[in-house]
Amino acid sequence: MGKNYLIEGTNKQMPWKVTGEMEKVAGYNCMKATLQDSANMQPRKVIAWFTTDIPISVGPDRFGALLGMILKIDVNDGEVTYLATKIDARPLKKGEIEAPTKGKKMTEDEFRKMMEEEMKKMGGPGNRMIIRN
Repeated sequence: MGKNYLIEGTNKQMPWKVTGEMEKVAGYNCMKATLQDSANMQPRKVIAWFTTDIPISVGPDRFGALLGMILKIDVNDGEVTYLATKIDARPLKKGEIEAPTKGKKMTEDEFRKMMEEEMKKMGGPGNRMIIRN
């Protein structure tokens, strides 16, 4: 929408189930975890592959809360996939990454509500819109 927002609050824990199954992703040994996510407008089945070799609890598209970095995600059996192909680990220079300071402050719930309202205005969930090529 061309605006910046600062989402305040704590990250919500995700109820991951670690299976113990292993797979190599981008040269790292990764462990499989599954999640039935119903936080969005439609429930989704998520499979993540994470590595404890990079002990940072982050991943793509708001996924995280595992014991290491998520390098591969599959949402709804291939509907959406994320895959790390290369990891370039290096020390950061001082000031290279800074926390954002500009943008409207709001909670995650306020942000979601605002986004849902904007989607309805544009014909998203709740409205019917047909797009043809």
